[in-house]
Amino acid sequence: MNKHSPRNGCGKAAEMDDLERRVERMLEDPTQEMDPALIQELMALPPGYPGLDRIIAKLTAAGGDQPASPPLNIDDFYRPGGEPYTLRVERHRQTLAFLPVPFDALDRKTQFYFLFQEWTRVENEATMARIRGDLERARTLFEECLARAGQLDVPELKARSHEHLASVYEMAGDHQAARAEYQSAMAERERR
Repeated sequence: MNKHSPRNGCGKAAEMDDLERRVERMLEDPTQEMDPALIQELMALPPGYPGLDRIIAKLTAAGGDQPASPPLNIDDFYRPGGEPYTLRVERHRQTLAFLPVPFDALDRKTQFYFLFQEWTRVENEATMARIRGDLERARTLFEECLARAGQLDVPELKARSHEHLASVYEMAGDHQAARAEYQSAMAERERR
């Protein structure tokens, strides 16, 4: 395991400070390639890990001229009632291996939390792809975020997914597609 990994027994805050300094050094030099080991360390952290939101915000801000979005609180978005959720994305299967019971056996709220965390994980992965300049992968992953947000019916997640897609289109020079995504994001925010 890398000596910088937050799971090596040192305090989480000190380790996140170290990761943050490494990210800042990487971002200070625009000619420097993304450090794959650092990106892997960040992607290995579970969503909600203390300090990860701050680092993701810096990476996101470096990936375009869009301001970083504030962290989300899952409890603000869950609405009781309704039908249980279903798994629509095959990539969920690998994450499900960590659940103590099958997804269908979970109560609706736990299913919502699982799917929301998956949205966050894919958003982080897509952001990393966009920062690396892999716009096709970023677009595909942000479209997956949009589909997940639609399943959860959370306008804020839909809006953020549209904004991320707009940033990818801007980087690709497709300003018309970017404008359409920004308009979709504004429409979702009006739904709240």
